[in-house]
Amino acid sequence: CADAYADTVLGYANSIRTIDGGTHIDGLKASLTRTLNNLGKKSKIIK
Repeated sequence: CADAYADTVLGYANSIRTIDGGTHIDGLKASLTRTLNNLGKKSKIIK
């Protein structure tokens, strides 16, 4: 798909890179998604 993209997120814990991501990365993505969705709904940009 031409509209697809891949994100590159490098996670670190205690100054050590976590190759497989981790719950801190999953939590950040979930929180950011929730916040942007709420903002979009309040602004009536998205339904």
